Amino acid sequence: MPAALAYLDRAETRFRALRSQLWSVLTDRAELLLSVRLSTEARAAAEEAVAACERERRRLVLPEARLLLAQAAFLDGDLPAAERQAALARRDFTGHGKPDWAALAQLTVLRCRLAGGSGPRPGVPLLERIAGALAPSWPDQALEAWLAAARSIHKGRKGERDRLLGLAGAHRRHGVATLRARAWYAEALRHVPADPARALRAARAGLRILDEHVAGLGATDLRAHAAGHRVELVQLGLGMAVRDGRAAEVLAWAERGRASHLLLRPVRPPDDPVLERALGELRATVAEIDQLRGSGRVPPRLVQRQVTLERKVRDYGRERAAAAPPGAVAGDSATGEVPADALLQSLGDATLLEFVDVDGTLHVVTAVAGRLRLRRLAPVTVIHDLVDRLPFALRRLARGYADRRSRSAALTLLLAAARRLDEALLGPIRADLGDRPLVIVPTGPLQSLPWFVLPSCADRPVTVSPSAALWHAAGRGTVPAGPTAVAGYGPPGAAVEAREVARIHGAVPLIDAAATVGSVMDALDGAALAHLAAHGRLQPDNPLFSSLRFADGPLTIYDLERLHRMPAMVVLASCDSARTVDRAGDELLGISATFLSRGTRQVVASVIPVPDAATIPLMVEFHRRLAGGVPAPEALVRAQLEATANGVVSMAAAAGFVCVGASSVRPGPVREHSRMYAAVS
Repeated sequence: MPAALAYLDRAETRFRALRSQLWSVLTDRAELLLSVRLSTEARAAAEEAVAACERERRRLVLPEARLLLAQAAFLDGDLPAAERQAALARRDFTGHGKPDWAALAQLTVLRCRLAGGSGPRPGVPLLERIAGALAPSWPDQALEAWLAAARSIHKGRKGERDRLLGLAGAHRRHGVATLRARAWYAEALRHVPADPARALRAARAGLRILDEHVAGLGATDLRAHAAGHRVELVQLGLGMAVRDGRAAEVLAWAERGRASHLLLRPVRPPDDPVLERALGELRATVAEIDQLRGSGRVPPRLVQRQVTLERKVRDYGRERAAAAPPGAVAGDSATGEVPADALLQSLGDATLLEFVDVDGTLHVVTAVAGRLRLRRLAPVTVIHDLVDRLPFALRRLARGYADRRSRSAALTLLLAAARRLDEALLGPIRADLGDRPLVIVPTGPLQSLPWFVLPSCADRPVTVSPSAALWHAAGRGTVPAGPTAVAGYGPPGAAVEAREVARIHGAVPLIDAAATVGSVMDALDGAALAHLAAHGRLQPDNPLFSSLRFADGPLTIYDLERLHRMPAMVVLASCDSARTVDRAGDELLGISATFLSRGTRQVVASVIPVPDAATIPLMVEFHRRLAGGVPAPEALVRAQLEATANGVVSMAAAAGFVCVGASSVRPGPVREHSRMYAAVS
């Protein structure tokens, strides 16, 4: 995959320089991106391929580009567009006398209808005929047709269903990794419910194949997207465990299905001058755009240059990562599954809450006092609606200039939504909570929940983690001595916060123009503690360009991935720095997720925008308690409670912060030669 991307990039560069026909390169790129489920990029490439075919009058290959566009739109969840493009492709293939290609396009049309699109649902004979037509040239698509046919069979026709699933599972031991894994999924379905043990063995076999495949990709975004192939295998095992009511099995399958790429050892790019130069050019370009934006005159050439440089950095990272050049670390599993006994023992007096979504209903596994329990909660759509109300209310309350009526309405909305969420999520398990600290493993909409606003969480230490395995791994090992810290460029309160935080830890702040990305990177490398109060930006369409703003421009995730050693603890007093982009299977991409996946044991950050001045007292109080030896989750909740007593604006500013990672990390004592950087912008 990475090598193919590299060759396609070279081909596209030369074709464009020669002003040659691009359709073949673009269709190959779209097909390759689809194989790792990069649906948005694949769709863009396919759209450009369709335009190129029309512009270059390549009518014979236009339907192929349309079909790729349909497949990308289907993966993207846009069923109407997918069905429309697939129908056009089928019409053209039929007119060109290509019945096998027409069958391939027809399958996409039928899959759209089965997924809830328009038109009549297809029957089993039609799907089976299509599968037979596709099998010689497209075994992966034939497999999908057999799966669709088997799912369309009503109860009472088990023999026919098993026959179709047997045909779909025939590629279990040969073919590319994704085909073999999909075949194991068909084999697992064939043995549900008659032989559950065999079904689960088949599902685990498919997951092992995909784990090896994903680890070989190297690049973070490729791993996160390709892990989406695991979702249906995990949902099968998870659904079986929930139906049986086995809490330990639900926990095990939930762990197999979340944040898997974060548990792989990262491939750190070597000290590469090409990548370093491209990141420097991108940083300078973004800084120039930011300076000109205030005047309202940003030249289009600068915006285009930013887009070009971002693509160069992205593609270079994807092409180099899996090749494991000298100095890089090969990808493999960092922790593996954590036995339930080890997990229960490591919890101590804390309670673990692991939330899972099974067929649109939220469940929770609780681990407390050496015992696991499973509880059914509420529909995910209800939870999603309530969670969406909280950031809106908190942002309105954090605006000191909002009028009284606006603040009153926002506070009413916040309290009502928080109470309902508390009752839905924690009400059924309140007896398990007691007054214990909580370790929460969220899913779906809960990934960006400001837990402090829930009444049951407002007076206890809460730690959030992408997975129980990651939490367990983060709690082991020693913390290096000597907090390290920075301050940078930005709002008026930034330097004040930096100096106060540095003073608490007996360190020298790095502030204003001295806080360049290079100096921040030097400070972060191997630090025990780093406080970064920076303008944060989450970039949903390209998460690895999410960034923190410093004196000479943005520090992106690509920069962070070049660090030799991550800080043990990171405090991010910046907007949305705990928010992540959630891919299929709770595969998280973002700044906080990057720190955790690469060795940081604990991150304290916010899931909502952070008002500058109102955050300073919270951070000062938090660090004062932290320096006194109080574990971070407890130090944070005490600082949040104190902020609440100072008024609604302070409460709103404090409420979005969460502790992510390990439950307790105490930074070592300050050494005379160490410096603490409170990176502030």
